[in-house]
Amino acid sequence: QTQIAKRKEGFQLAVKKTAEVAKQREIKRKELQQKRLEATQKRVTRARERAQSKSPKPAQPQKKTPYITALGQALDSSSTKKPELKKTKPAKKPQITFFGATKRVPELRRWRQNSDGSVTGFIYDSSSFDDGTRVTTSPVPKGASAGTTVTTSGGTKYYLT
Repeated sequence: QTQIAKRKEGFQLAVKKTAEVAKQREIKRKELQQKRLEATQKRVTRARERAQSKSPKPAQPQKKTPYITALGQALDSSSTKKPELKKTKPAKKPQITFFGATKRVPELRRWRQNSDGSVTGFIYDSSSFDDGTRVTTSPVPKGASAGTTVTTSGGTKYYLT
């Protein structure tokens, strides 16, 4: 009976040890999950701050500075014409047409091509991802350039800006 009691104790210790190890693993898993969540929140906060800092600032009225002629006469700056900068519209983003319905091609911004041919960047106009989500595509032909539409080895098209 002492052997049975010893075996029973050993079994109970093993069960207890297994439960402790499982508990420690769960604690570590939760800690890692919390760290990932905090890192994601930091990235989102930084992205929002960058987006706000890049947002166009309201144009400040220019001060009128007088122009002085060779004879010492002051001319109002509004009387002289300055060259105007023309605003150009950005190129239209490509669209795919399926049986008369058009679908926008997802756009990758701030992208780079990886050594394996895949492209990593921030995706916009995608039905599968929220705007600004960082994604890595399957490989595309090497030498991808901005302003082009690339097709991945999986058949997905992306417009690179």
